Amino acid sequence: MADIIQNFPNLPSSVQQQILDGPALAPPSGVKPNFIDPPNRNYEAIAVVVVCLFLSTIAAVGRAYSRTFVTKKVELQDCTYLLRKVYQVLAHLADYLIVLFRSRFTCICMSLECFS
Repeated sequence: MADIIQNFPNLPSSVQQQILDGPALAPPSGVKPNFIDPPNRNYEAIAVVVVCLFLSTIAAVGRAYSRTFVTKKVELQDCTYLLRKVYQVLAHLADYLIVLFRSRFTCICMSLECFS
């Protein structure tokens, strides 16, 4: 293998491309590589984010309710807390929409490239 690497610039371009297109290493024994549709855990990650956002929103609403109607004492820190929570929810939503747009845009570009 070391001879191939040292002699790589002198190899024909078709052999160089074949080496570059191949895998870097062979997969471990008993593992079948799946590069077409690899498994992922996106649904679990989305579920965790949704549950955490729901719980933090409930906590923020509970705090705002108790400060406004129970103690009848709203301070600057309460307003900044609510603004921070609203920003947090909107930031997560914006990140999700950006990822969704990029993945759809990439799929469209790849399909156009395949048909051209």
